Amino acid sequence: MKKNILSWVFFKQIFPEVFASLIFITLSSFALFTEISLIRAEKDHYLYYPDQLGGFSELQFFESEVDPEYSTDSFFVGGGSTAILPLDIKFYTAKKGDTLSGIAERFGLDLDTIASLNREWGSGVHLVSIGEEIKIPNQDGIFLSLQGGIDQFCAQKGVLAEAVLLVNRKSREEIKPGMELFLPGR
Repeated sequence: MKKNILSWVFFKQIFPEVFASLIFITLSSFALFTEISLIRAEKDHYLYYPDQLGGFSELQFFESEVDPEYSTDSFFVGGGSTAILPLDIKFYTAKKGDTLSGIAERFGLDLDTIASLNREWGSGVHLVSIGEEIKIPNQDGIFLSLQGGIDQFCAQKGVLAEAVLLVNRKSREEIKPGMELFLPGR
């Protein structure tokens, strides 16, 4: 049995409701919302998780051993998925030496994703203060203010309107011009 099959068994036991709805998470997203750390080497991926005795156990995933039937992008890139994943936002408290780009890298997300949730564009956009609460989404994308109708807006941005509605957990009736919406994968 290949290691990727073992990893799916592991994830299936942790998140059975996720697998029942056929939504797959990335290792980065999984690590973000648990006490597990993700460390990426050149071709290897490690999950470190607390064990019963206060130490850490390790799972290792080899990129070259992923079944070619599955896209490696949805396994190892922050926010990649095979289905629409509703937006979920957690908070990270900035520590000494943190930058917005460093925080984005730590969680496997694009800098624009983190910046769109936490900053107005302008000078100093990458600076953070110690103790500042930084919003961390469970996937890559960008928050934008809706201009005009949802269909036209999404067509201009190259995103399916249905995907935007699903990820934001909104119906068409709830959408109003000027509303901040998360556009997945941007």
